[in-house]
Amino acid sequence: MSGGRKHLKKYGELKRKHVHHLKKYGELTANTLKRKHAPKTPSTIKQSSLLKTVSQKSIDKAVVKYVVQGLQPFAVVEQEPFREFVQDLQPNTKILSWPTLRSRVDEASTEMKKVTEAMRGVDRIAATTDCWSARRRSFIGVTAHWIDPDSLNRCSAALACKRLRGSHTFDVLAGALNDIHSEFEIREYAVSMIINILQAETNVQMGWLLPTVNLLITKLDRIKLSLKYCKPLVDALQLGLKKRFSHMFHHPELIAAAIPKFKTTWTKDDATIRMGNIKRVSTKKMKSSGGSRNLQDLPLHASQDDIKQRKVLDLRRWYCISRPQYKTSCGISSLVSCWNFLYSTLGAGSLPPISQEGALQILGFQPPFEEIKFGPFTGNATLMRWFRQINDNFRVRGCSYILYKPHGKHKTAGETAEGALLKLTQGLRDDTMAYIYHCQNHYFCPVGFEATPFKAAKAYRGTLPTNEMEHWILIGEPSRKHPAIHCKKWADIVTDLNTQNPEYLDIRHTERGIQCRKTKKVGGNLHCIMAFQRVNWQKLGPWALNLENLRHDLHHQGSERAQGGLAEAQEDREKTSGKHQALARLGRSNSTGTSNQKDVAWKCLSNTTEYRHRSSAESDLEEDTTDD
Repeated sequence: MSGGRKHLKKYGELKRKHVHHLKKYGELTANTLKRKHAPKTPSTIKQSSLLKTVSQKSIDKAVVKYVVQGLQPFAVVEQEPFREFVQDLQPNTKILSWPTLRSRVDEASTEMKKVTEAMRGVDRIAATTDCWSARRRSFIGVTAHWIDPDSLNRCSAALACKRLRGSHTFDVLAGALNDIHSEFEIREYAVSMIINILQAETNVQMGWLLPTVNLLITKLDRIKLSLKYCKPLVDALQLGLKKRFSHMFHHPELIAAAIPKFKTTWTKDDATIRMGNIKRVSTKKMKSSGGSRNLQDLPLHASQDDIKQRKVLDLRRWYCISRPQYKTSCGISSLVSCWNFLYSTLGAGSLPPISQEGALQILGFQPPFEEIKFGPFTGNATLMRWFRQINDNFRVRGCSYILYKPHGKHKTAGETAEGALLKLTQGLRDDTMAYIYHCQNHYFCPVGFEATPFKAAKAYRGTLPTNEMEHWILIGEPSRKHPAIHCKKWADIVTDLNTQNPEYLDIRHTERGIQCRKTKKVGGNLHCIMAFQRVNWQKLGPWALNLENLRHDLHHQGSERAQGGLAEAQEDREKTSGKHQALARLGRSNSTGTSNQKDVAWKCLSNTTEYRHRSSAESDLEEDTTDD
């Protein structure tokens, strides 16, 4: 305390002795203290530089963009919080009033309408698209170019320059371009699109435009199956494609321009152009000749054998269709139809025909057959097993396999739709082959086909390439609730076989399109085409060499040879115990090589009562319930 008093006393003495110095010191330090306690604001120099960075025009444009794209009311610029927000960001900025804002929006809309109206008055528009990336962000820019029909001046407009979300894939680019074209109403006017991403692509596949257009028409055919209300639109698109591009291919310079990374000026040889001119002149002459049009497509002669190659229907297959069926017995009905064609006198065999009831009794079922619920246990593998068991009963040889199943368990890996069609059409000409088509909740049998030319002038032409014909499959129906023979496009059948859960296509009702079933299973498809063959060891079809399906018969052939005289002695003993009973045992012994105990065990598993109340699938394939 004494020290503090001494300092205060000394300070008071100095203050009294140097009054004028103290006053001057206070004046010098007053400005410093004022700046220290004053609020912090940017200096004039810094503020001026800040104003130069963001102009009033840019701020007005940002406000207009905020109101338009954010769907804000014009009165938002009059609200005090909004004004404070802008003033805090840019203190010396003038904020637009709502009448001014409205006029700016009207001006922008008018400018956009002018561009839209200008492009609407022309027939052709060329657009360029530029895609680039910067700082891990993608952008897209689109410009439009056209010729003014009045002044013949080239006009250009920048349609968009915006952020592109996602990778530069075809679907993202197509979606962005579609939105931009729709905004300016030029979806139907843009006939050429130049995309600069091809410049960086080194593995672009060169292809002509004609296959692309044909592929597009084919895809539209498939899409039409899944549509309910827009089928006329798809028909109009297909008709427009054929109308627009039919004459284009007479101009080789347009064909060359349709190939990426190619320009007609890159080649010095203009022979192709001259050929195109000659072709174009000859085409005009053909059109002017009237009655002689398309005469080059008309054949001079058409033999019956040529037409038989395109139209195949063996009436014996139709005779063997077991119709009508029991409720949900389409599986066994179709199997009996195939067996009768292969082995009975109704078809190409020599045995008496069997009925559904006879086949069911051979398989261990007992009447009343109409009470049997076939659906839960009738599957693809079940039908092939029943085929072997019926063959064993009659001591005949045969094999079965899946001809075409693109998805799901036991799929035919590596088999294409074209290869399956070739095998199916060849097999329908062969009386040793029969087929069952498993579609949506149903089995029925293909009995023939027709290859229809695309052009009317080739209706009586002989041999034609496959790509110039459309194949239709004739299918025999065991249910009396439907026509006796269906005629379905092979393309629709392929669509059915390739549609995976939960979606499906009912081939008997293609007008319903692709539907969706209520199931927890996703992926896979039980639908397929199964082949059944009457086997002659001396002459075996090349497409029937399926080791997995033939190993059953090959194994038993070897076992019969090994047993030798034992089998013959067994035959002699069985003949003495009754002809009918011995024949059944001999059939099973010859084909399956199973003992009597295994035969009895199999019959126990085939008990009719058990099948009537069974709820789980028997086969190794999980099949859906079949209907009639």
